[in-house]
Amino acid sequence: MKESNKIYIYIGIIIVAIAIITLILFNTIFYDYKGRLSSYLNTYYSSESNNIDDINTLINRYKNNTNRTNSINELIDDFINNKIGEYNTNYSSVSDLDTSKNRLIDKIDFLLNNIVDYIEVRNDKNSYVKAINNLYESKVYYLNGLDYFNNKDFNEAYESFKNVISNDFYFEDTTNKIDACFDSEVNEISNEVNNLNVITDETSIDEKLSIYKNIFEYLINKKNNTKFDLTKSKTYTNLFNDVVNNIKNTYIDIAKSLVLDSNYTDAIDKLSEGATLLTKEEIDVTSLITLEDEYKKMLPVSLTSVEKSFDGSLIKEELAIFDKDNKNYARALTITKGIEKKSSVTYNLNKEYKFLSTSVAITKEVSEKNKYYGRIKIYADDKEIYNSRDISINFQTNILKLDISDVNSLKIEYNISNNYLSSKNDIVVFVLGNPMLEKY
Repeated sequence: MKESNKIYIYIGIIIVAIAIITLILFNTIFYDYKGRLSSYLNTYYSSESNNIDDINTLINRYKNNTNRTNSINELIDDFINNKIGEYNTNYSSVSDLDTSKNRLIDKIDFLLNNIVDYIEVRNDKNSYVKAINNLYESKVYYLNGLDYFNNKDFNEAYESFKNVISNDFYFEDTTNKIDACFDSEVNEISNEVNNLNVITDETSIDEKLSIYKNIFEYLINKKNNTKFDLTKSKTYTNLFNDVVNNIKNTYIDIAKSLVLDSNYTDAIDKLSEGATLLTKEEIDVTSLITLEDEYKKMLPVSLTSVEKSFDGSLIKEELAIFDKDNKNYARALTITKGIEKKSSVTYNLNKEYKFLSTSVAITKEVSEKNKYYGRIKIYADDKEIYNSRDISINFQTNILKLDISDVNSLKIEYNISNNYLSSKNDIVVFVLGNPMLEKY
């Protein structure tokens, strides 16, 4: 009998052990803790009360189970992100948006502040709130932009729309609205450019330049004063590039027409004006600068600046000399009547120049009637190309432009007969005013 009781006791122990093992297995393997936790979280979020006792009770069941705790962290993180995703939807007004945002933040804040402290997702609260606020600001920008857009205030609409973030529900519609804003603004600009461009077949080149400059200034003003980034508009960019090219080409055409009259100085000034205008907008002006540099090489140079040799002391190079008519020459060759019969200066031109331009004039020292003051001759490689004949008080200023093509040396010679020599070399009687060498 005793032996039989022992058997019953053993059987009872085995049954209890099986029951305990079954319970443990149920709680650890078969118990749907994920489904329960999701249900508790959804109930908490949908209810008006803030009670998370069921959530904490479930979590505490697995306090010592690292794998389950990690899984619970992921479940809560997914739940919060899903709620943020649900918040990222369409709203009829900023007021509705505010209500939804405040409720979402309040629920997340309470949950993470009161959940058991070993749940790591608590530490991510600030990042969740930041994500919600970013979406909120983005949606406010969209809704405000939509009001501006519907009222056809495309500048303000664009200013709002450009702040909508890429993960906002409204982002795709925002990009379409921005395109529409651009189209409206750019169409207005395009129409105004057409109105400003009043060029006809009769329009002079200077008038064309003025028109192009007006269009250029208009486009710059629009770019600087609109809230659109017009550089992203193909239409605007094409309009801008067209007028820039027209300005460049017109400045070049004007410069070339000036050069036809050997007016290199004005041509250079015109090209410099164009380069200055365009470089304010960081535009490439290589074509203008290159031509300007080319023309600078063609500028006339003063004869007095090239290599020379003097024979005698009557001819000198001086600055700021006046002739008999009080005309001032910035640079000049002066010829002094004195004790010497002959004097000359020879310039080494190396076949680099085409013309010599100068004015041969007398000074106020030429004052006596029936008296000769000598003569001036100019030689190009020993060939006489100018002869003033004997100069007297009646001499009229000679304005010269002498061909010196392929000339190596240019000689200017002064001579006077013995009958008209002076007792000293101090009377300036002749001036070769502003003697310039031209290459073209």
